[in-house]
Amino acid sequence: STAEHASEEDLHTIIIDLFEKEGDEIMPTIAERWVKQGEEIGFAKGQQKIREAEQRARQNEQRAWDLAFKHIRQTLVIRFDTTLDQYDKRLKKLKLSAMEYLSDRTFELPTLAEFEAALTKLETPPPDEETSTSDETNATKKM
Repeated sequence: STAEHASEEDLHTIIIDLFEKEGDEIMPTIAERWVKQGEEIGFAKGQQKIREAEQRARQNEQRAWDLAFKHIRQTLVIRFDTTLDQYDKRLKKLKLSAMEYLSDRTFELPTLAEFEAALTKLETPPPDEETSTSDETNATKKM
C-alpha cells in the first residue's frame, strides 16, 4: 500500500498540504474533542467523588445512630434497671436527630415514666407533618 511505502518527507508534505487547505477546520475540531473528553473525564471523576462522599456520610450517620442507640440502652439499664432490649422496637423507628436528643435526655430525666413520655413524643409526628402528609395524600388522590 502507499502508506507503507511513503517516506517521512512524503508524510510531512501531505500533512502540511492538509493543514494549509483544511487546517483551520481540523484543529478546532480536534481541540473541541479533547476538551469534551477532558470534561467528560472530569465530570465522571467528580460524580465518583460525590458518590464516595455520600457513602461516607451515610456510614457516619449510621455509626452515630448506632452509638446513640447503644448509649440509650445502656443508660436505661443502669439508671432504671430495664432489660437491654426493652425499647429496641420503638427506638429503631427513630431518626438520628431524635436518637441524639433522646440520648442526651436519658441522663437528665429523673424517672422511667418521663423517658417513656419523651420517647412517645418523638414517635408522634408534629401536627404540621400530619396535616401536610394528609394534604399531599388528598392531592395525590385527586389527580
